[in-house]
Amino acid sequence: MLYSFLILSTCLLFRIKGDCYLHFPRGSNDRLNEDSAARDNDQRLFNSQNNNRGGYNVGDLDPVDGFTESTWMATFDEMYNWDFLYTAGQRKKQYESLFFAGSNISVTWTNQHGTGTQKANTQIILQFICDTVERASDAGSDGFGPTGSITGISTTTCDSTCQRNIANMRKHGLRVELYNGGNTDTPDAPSAIDGSDTDISSDYSTNNANFFGRRESEEYYALCTTRKRNKGLFHADQSLNGDTQIYTRQNPAGTQHGLECQEERDYYPWWNPSPFHDIAIITPDLSYCKSNIAPESQNVKSKYECVRPNVTTSDSAIDSWIASPTYVKYNLNQTECEANGGAWQGFSWNAQEPECVESYWTLVNYLGNIDNSLRGGQQASYDWTIPTYDELVNDHYCWNYSYVVSDSTDSSQDSSVEAACVRMMFRIRYNESTMDYDPYKTNSTMDYNENAGIISPIEENPTVDVGVLAQGLRLAINTAQTGRTFQDTSHTFLVCNRPPSAAWVNSFVLNVGVRGKRGNIVQVFPAVEYDFEPKHIYVEQGQCLHFQWEGSNTHNNGNPGGDGQTGDAGEGRDGSDRSNIVEMFELSESYPLTYDHNENFFDYVTCYHPLNPSVTVSSNDAKLVLGSAGFYKSVLYANTQLEADGADAVLDVLLNNVSGAFRQGLICCINSNTEVEFAFLSTRNNNFTNRSQKLKIIITTASTEPLSQ
Repeated sequence: MLYSFLILSTCLLFRIKGDCYLHFPRGSNDRLNEDSAARDNDQRLFNSQNNNRGGYNVGDLDPVDGFTESTWMATFDEMYNWDFLYTAGQRKKQYESLFFAGSNISVTWTNQHGTGTQKANTQIILQFICDTVERASDAGSDGFGPTGSITGISTTTCDSTCQRNIANMRKHGLRVELYNGGNTDTPDAPSAIDGSDTDISSDYSTNNANFFGRRESEEYYALCTTRKRNKGLFHADQSLNGDTQIYTRQNPAGTQHGLECQEERDYYPWWNPSPFHDIAIITPDLSYCKSNIAPESQNVKSKYECVRPNVTTSDSAIDSWIASPTYVKYNLNQTECEANGGAWQGFSWNAQEPECVESYWTLVNYLGNIDNSLRGGQQASYDWTIPTYDELVNDHYCWNYSYVVSDSTDSSQDSSVEAACVRMMFRIRYNESTMDYDPYKTNSTMDYNENAGIISPIEENPTVDVGVLAQGLRLAINTAQTGRTFQDTSHTFLVCNRPPSAAWVNSFVLNVGVRGKRGNIVQVFPAVEYDFEPKHIYVEQGQCLHFQWEGSNTHNNGNPGGDGQTGDAGEGRDGSDRSNIVEMFELSESYPLTYDHNENFFDYVTCYHPLNPSVTVSSNDAKLVLGSAGFYKSVLYANTQLEADGADAVLDVLLNNVSGAFRQGLICCINSNTEVEFAFLSTRNNNFTNRSQKLKIIITTASTEPLSQ
């Protein structure tokens, strides 16, 4: 397979001119745990190109404190068992949301410069990345790494097919071990491949020892700094400072952002192997997407490059599997690759082609709700059905973790349980290009070249002649931004296989969470104030809702404030994210129902602990779990703890002693076909007139999937 130096027209979704923020799942925008309104480091994990104020902190497990840098990783058991967490400092660690395979997530975001308008050509790409090998179980330690022994992996955990997949992925730099990290520093990046490549394993260990975050791998970045950039791409009048893939029109200086490969970030579909898996392409041109873009996805089409030949699963030393510097640069040309001793090999996931979705219209220079969409009057959204667990492991090659939750202090409520999970991050890319040139066909032959007499179709701040009486008017044009990409990425989360004994094992499961953070609209902007996501749900008999969310203990929105207002207006302890759910009569009201009200939502559902569905969760227990955000696990459990620990076990009226995360959450399945609707609110965050955290659930007999309006 050959790639010419004039880029294929199907590989040119150009880039964007407006910020893009992921709100559910919570997008990081390169934040971690900052107590400032502005993020510390816009080069931490990826190049978002967004305003420094956007993004949400990683979830905290402790009820009071943020995580500790050197022990930021919580075990599966610490995150999901039923033990009380009312002692400050007991678990100063991060929390990872838990979703179930095959469940539905209402992905929501805002993008500043519009979609579906005539002012620009735009696309939105939704993707995920997952661990492809086992990461360390403790902060500061090494996991599988670039020198891990593939044949040393238990065949029970990873059979021969799995081992071959790891060997193939490693050759292409697709080893993935996801870490949020314990601080906001940028990970060390290896230099170009030189034949010894000891700096790859050295930087890997250094990054772990220093608690740095990681999305892509060290060898992926090393390949990016060595492989040739595609010189067929249109660069207008921009001068790039190098000839490898870290230099693009949007990043001509080759500035490092995490371990991201800038060319892969800026262009889609890309031509070399990428660690990302495609979900959907949101575009104004469905026909072109279906015929020219989606078929080019690595989900279904192999991406080729020049790799080391004859690599086997027994090759562990880096210089026995990574490409040689003598041929790695021939990543765009099969003939040159093979002539110089390399092997021209491709890689793809064994997955589904991404869905093409027609863009809805959104206003330019606007980060609010939209019209004419599935959720008219709400944020831009996409209903993502997470692949099945079999698809994640066998088609997407995500690493299969085996975890255990130990016995809780109340064996009647929770006992030891095993779970199989994969670890992910979610990614959104927002692409926009000017229509002053054809974004699919314009290439390097049209770059500005004075000696050859070539004038670029677009130039930096040009002066134009518009008529006899008005000559020499200057346009404000930056050719590095007329085609531009913005992105956001979530913190890590787990996707687990459904418990085989669960009554809801084959049911539709909709994840119900919380988006937004503490503060009023000007203090949190361009993030948003608290709300439920989805916030208006239709659900049928036999369908289930998984209530779960995460919150930070350090969302103070303090100085530096960047170009906006600082502060964290709201209830409860400064800087703390907390939410709960209690039922009310009507959305227009402010007072919740008492727990002994005659008819309520919990008379129409059967609820379960997500990881231990055999435990009976009564109506009163479910109300208590949701109302206390998981502080109490049952009425009996609460009474037992109150008798044992007295005032320490009393729920704070503002949820100040509740874990930052609603751990595990609660799954409630509709057991009635009666048409009825219910309203809910968060007692802490529902400040009338300016912050309304409310939820409506409508049980319907109509044949429709749960959705928010």
